[in-house]
Amino acid sequence: MAKTNKTGIDYFPLGVDFFLNDKIQFIENELGIKHEYVALRLLCKLYSERYYYRWRLDECLLFEKKIGVKDFSMRLVDEIVQGFFDKTLLNRFVILTSHEIQKNVFRSNKTI
Repeated sequence: MAKTNKTGIDYFPLGVDFFLNDKIQFIENELGIKHEYVALRLLCKLYSERYYYRWRLDECLLFEKKIGVKDFSMRLVDEIVQGFFDKTLLNRFVILTSHEIQKNVFRSNKTI
């Protein structure tokens, strides 16, 4: 049987202090508790792809439709993206990632 070329990882570390993270607390305080769910969904999508996720208008529109949270708009999803991921890499390369995400993926690939 041929081996499929898998991208991304099957699981990622989610610390018990995830909701105490400054960025997550900022999202909750500024935007509301539903936005924490969206941030977690974005992380799942990102890790399932690889250590980054290309983030253009199409991806934002598709993600907004897939999350299934009533009264969510592209603007709200973008606010989460701006507050949670590395802004330099987002603006320069149009990708969602962070130093911690990249460390997690490379660490998990070493154990395979």
